[in-house]
Amino acid sequence: MTRFLASMATVVMLTAGLAPLSGCSGEDPEGAGGRGGAGGGNNQGGGGNNQGGGGNNQGGGGSGGQGGSNNTCSSPEDCPGTDTDCATRTCDDGVCGVSYAPQGTATTDQSSGDCKQSVCDGMGEVTSVEDTADVLDDANPCTEDTCEGDAPKNTNLPPGTACDVNDGKVCNGEGACVECIEAAHCESKICTSNACVPASCMDQVMNGSETDIDCGGPDCTPCDDTRACLEASDCKSGVCTGNACAAPACDDTVKNGEETDADCGGPTCSPCGPEKGCTVDGDCVGGTCSGSICVPTCTDGVKNANETDADCGGPLCGKCEDTKTCSVDADCVSDVCVGGVCAAPTCSDGKQNGGETAKDCGGPCGPCGDGLACADNDDCTSSVCIGNVCQSPSCGDGVVNGTEMCDDGNQDNTDACPSTCKVATCGDTFVLAGVEQCDDGNQDNTDGCVAGCKVATCGDGYKQAGTEQCDDGNTVAGDCCATSCTVEAGCELEPNNTCAAAPAPVAAPTTVKGSITPAGDQDFFAFTVPATADLKIETFDGTPGTCVSVDTVIEFRGSNCTTVLDFDDESGVNSCSKLDSTVDTPLRRVAPGTYYVRVEDYQNNGTIPNYLLQISFNALCGDGQKQGSEQCDDGNVAGGDGCASNCMIEAKPEVEPNDTCAAATGPFPVPTDATGLLLTGAITPIGDDDWFAFTLPAAADVHIETFDMNGPGTCTSSVDTVIQLYSDCATALGPEQDQGAISNCSRIDPNINTYARRLPAGTYRVKVIDYQDNSVITGYKLQVKITALCGNGVKEGSEECDGGPSCTATCEVLREVVCNDGVDDDNDGSTDCADTECAFGCGLATPCDAGQKLVVYNSKDTPLSIPDVDSTTSTMNVAVTGTVQRAAVQLNVTHTWIEDVDVSLASPAGPSIDLTSDNGEDFDNYVNTVLDDTCAAPITSGAAPFTGCFSPEAPLATFNGQASAGAWKLGIGDDEDYIVGTLNNWSLALCVAP
Repeated sequence: MTRFLASMATVVMLTAGLAPLSGCSGEDPEGAGGRGGAGGGNNQGGGGNNQGGGGNNQGGGGSGGQGGSNNTCSSPEDCPGTDTDCATRTCDDGVCGVSYAPQGTATTDQSSGDCKQSVCDGMGEVTSVEDTADVLDDANPCTEDTCEGDAPKNTNLPPGTACDVNDGKVCNGEGACVECIEAAHCESKICTSNACVPASCMDQVMNGSETDIDCGGPDCTPCDDTRACLEASDCKSGVCTGNACAAPACDDTVKNGEETDADCGGPTCSPCGPEKGCTVDGDCVGGTCSGSICVPTCTDGVKNANETDADCGGPLCGKCEDTKTCSVDADCVSDVCVGGVCAAPTCSDGKQNGGETAKDCGGPCGPCGDGLACADNDDCTSSVCIGNVCQSPSCGDGVVNGTEMCDDGNQDNTDACPSTCKVATCGDTFVLAGVEQCDDGNQDNTDGCVAGCKVATCGDGYKQAGTEQCDDGNTVAGDCCATSCTVEAGCELEPNNTCAAAPAPVAAPTTVKGSITPAGDQDFFAFTVPATADLKIETFDGTPGTCVSVDTVIEFRGSNCTTVLDFDDESGVNSCSKLDSTVDTPLRRVAPGTYYVRVEDYQNNGTIPNYLLQISFNALCGDGQKQGSEQCDDGNVAGGDGCASNCMIEAKPEVEPNDTCAAATGPFPVPTDATGLLLTGAITPIGDDDWFAFTLPAAADVHIETFDMNGPGTCTSSVDTVIQLYSDCATALGPEQDQGAISNCSRIDPNINTYARRLPAGTYRVKVIDYQDNSVITGYKLQVKITALCGNGVKEGSEECDGGPSCTATCEVLREVVCNDGVDDDNDGSTDCADTECAFGCGLATPCDAGQKLVVYNSKDTPLSIPDVDSTTSTMNVAVTGTVQRAAVQLNVTHTWIEDVDVSLASPAGPSIDLTSDNGEDFDNYVNTVLDDTCAAPITSGAAPFTGCFSPEAPLATFNGQASAGAWKLGIGDDEDYIVGTLNNWSLALCVAP
């Protein structure tokens, strides 16, 4: 209420100062005069009795105003009262007033730390509000100063809180800053009553400079074994390994444990050497401990005192062994000191040493002469040692000495010790009674007295010269040597171990039994070949086809028996031998004549009791069967009939000049047999071209290949040809073929080269050149053969058929190719667009014009591989005649990174256009891609797999006006490395005008 009255007073004061001097006008018709306004200050009354305000009717004048008060001012200081933080005096237009500070204005009179703030209440009075920032700071780092409402609060901080007063480091949780509350707060790791206790070597804690609990470091005693350490001085053992004190050992280089010196002495280590510490004699190697030091001895293992080497030499110790150091001969066991080293005894050192019985003889040395000392007979040159003295020998004295092997005291030559004092042996010319049947003094087993000094008999294994043909050591028949020691039929006749001793030649094929005996034996056999032949020569054990415990080596030799044509160790069964023309070239086309075979044991150091040698023909010229390396076999060995006497095809020679197509050698008809046409030629001089012409009797697949002058099957590296096939002198059917055949020879193969398939009957040309056209080829052969002939009733090669109502003259199955003539071309019951073969053409967005034939062909030689960085060609032979008015193509190609692929099309007239090249970026394939000039989207703007209709890069209209019939060729190639693909199929649609 006080604040309200004061406020009203201010308002009254302001109102009084502004009172009007005249009364207000009324609205009454006859109003009374208004009261005069209150007077101004200084007691001046308002003017009274003045005329009142105008009403509807003029009233009477009002009475004079009340005189003004005394509160007039010229500045706030003139006004009564005192200014405070919340109310200040004002003077406005000479009238005193009061201005109140806004509510919440802080006063200047504040009490710190009481959690309150003095502020104005907006009515000129002072009040207080909570102030959480006005905390009471108790100067204790271990309490948290806060306000709880408008009351100060000091809360203890948690134990372990860092502090730094009164030498403390952490708070104890009770408001005090102390040195520690746990061991971790102390360097000594010992905290007692909130104080750190200094480290000591007896506090049971590892602290201070200790390396382990109460040990190690510079202040405590060394540690026991296994305790932690940093250096050797930390350990009682003086050994710190891997930061752990190691137990004393005899190899730790430290004197510790019970050792008397480093690593020696005491009950556990080896004795110490001289000058080392000791306590008892047993501590020393030499066994003598004097005054706690080991003294030198001759058994201490050390060179010391007067010794010349360790424990030997000198005046006190024994002699030194070989290689030890010495000063004089007397220092050495050998009594020989050379260059300060004891030398090993030798048989030439002029001294009796080592095992010698006399100086430099006997024992390990040579025997001693008569009269010298010996230990046994071996010590004497006479081999007689009697009374340790070498004696002179004599045969018959009953003593085996000198060179005697025996001495029975007699000269009887029929007993075991004949007059030579050598033990009786077979071959010494003396017949030993009761043991030998004979003794002719030699080792010849063919002279009647054989090994063992037995009289020779049939079956003893020794063939007697002049009386036996063989002797196999038994008297059993059927093993090539009869019971009478004569050779049985079909067996080798010894001796046959040289060319000259070989038995008479036998006609091949033949089988011969033989044996290799004795060790080192070898057998030679001669045989005849009646005509050019491929041979097979092989060995077996006693049964053809098997080989057990037989290990042979064979040689095939020429007619002179000295020239080795071929050899083999173990190409046959197991370790038997085989030379076979199918593998071994020297056995092919062997000319008629006499040849030899040599047989021996492998390494020629063993015996083979029984083996079979079999010689047979893989091919024999003239027997009417083309076999082996034969190029032909017409059943005779006469020449001039196309097959030579050696069963090689008789080739037709080139006729020079034939270096142009017009001058081609021929034409020659190609025989329909397996041999075909064989031609010979030579590329000479450098740059020469050879042309040959041949004719086909009917549509055919043709195989063309070059060889060296040996003909089919061979090509030496000097023959390096390139061939190309032409239909006429202007039209090449395919690209040049470099290799593809044997070695560097060339081949056109209809299985690979589709343009050589189903060639129509007629004349064709082949061009042959040298590779790079920069060398001479002195001679080559060119073979042209038919691999499939249309009309022979046999479906073969690329033929789709051969005979029958649905088969064309070129051995192709009839197809629906004209798709708008209303005729069922292939007689399959489906006509024109109802036939699936017309699907592509019938599906074109723009049909052929009226009067034009819709001709559709689908590829027959696909799929074809697209080689890496190379190309291939698919040919489509169109039979429908007329003039092309429009062409379209459909492609299906599998190839990753399709932009590597280029596709072109060539008409029979020859020009080739690009259909699509390098399109599709790194995406894949062409799938049902139609290329047609009438399509709006260009192929260059399409995206793989290009399914749909596109205009080609070059217009197909290029072919408009050209003849439709002939070979249309789709070329497809890859122009980047690493990726290959497949031309799956393609189709050609033509609008053809008659």
